[in-house]
Amino acid sequence: MTQIIGILLLLLGLIVILVGIILWKKQKIQWVSVHTQVMKKDVSKFTRMVGQSTIGIGISVGLWGILWIIQKMLMGPMLFGIVFAISMALYFRAQKLYD
Repeated sequence: MTQIIGILLLLLGLIVILVGIILWKKQKIQWVSVHTQVMKKDVSKFTRMVGQSTIGIGISVGLWGILWIIQKMLMGPMLFGIVFAISMALYFRAQKLYD
């Protein structure tokens, strides 16, 4: 049963990574926020920062799943918390810079 939790975390991480890649490479700014008013010249920079922060969150969730399967220790949630905080700081920095 605990293996299933790790596998689900790993799959969720892969989905979030895929969303981040699409945000970054396809510049899907409408996925980020309907209230974001980014100038046309800054769209690629903004979506790169937001996409990279989303990919960071996906990597941390995927690593949490792998660590859950291997160790079942608290290192996964701690790693997720640290990377999530850094990724959200990057996201809010992008919002502040380009909004």
